[in-house]
Amino acid sequence: MKKLTVNLALVLAVFLMAASMAIYVLPLFGGRVDDIGSGSMEPELDAGTMVVSQRVSPSSIAVGDIIVFRSATAGNMICHRVYEIRRSGLEFITKGDAYQDPDPAPVSAGSVVGRITFHAPFMGNIVAFIKTLPGLIIFLVLPGLFITGFFLKSMWHELVIYIRKTG
Repeated sequence: MKKLTVNLALVLAVFLMAASMAIYVLPLFGGRVDDIGSGSMEPELDAGTMVVSQRVSPSSIAVGDIIVFRSATAGNMICHRVYEIRRSGLEFITKGDAYQDPDPAPVSAGSVVGRITFHAPFMGNIVAFIKTLPGLIIFLVLPGLFITGFFLKSMWHELVIYIRKTG
């Protein structure tokens, strides 16, 4: 029973580290992991949803795609659906699904961060926490220490057995 518990803890630690690392490593490959902070995209994407976006060429974006872009006014990330495309200068008119009217300012191609490729309800709050220092420590550092300790203990155990057999 003890071995099963240790193995389950090890699997959980590896999973937590892998999930956490994805948030920090994905940008190296043109992706992002973000959380939805408002209800502007309901019912498609509720607040607290995790979204994964991939950098794409602005010319490949189509009406109906959900894109992540940097707000020209506030500088924060916004996730809205492309409502219309203006080819002259490649600007996107976006709209939150929960709103009646399109966003007042067009989104320039240079402000587009990526197109949503995956989303998971309720996981966004965890993503937001992992991006904080306490979240980084809990989800990446502590599992890393646990795994390191587990392997050091296993190596020590094997070394003691080897010494007893040979010496």
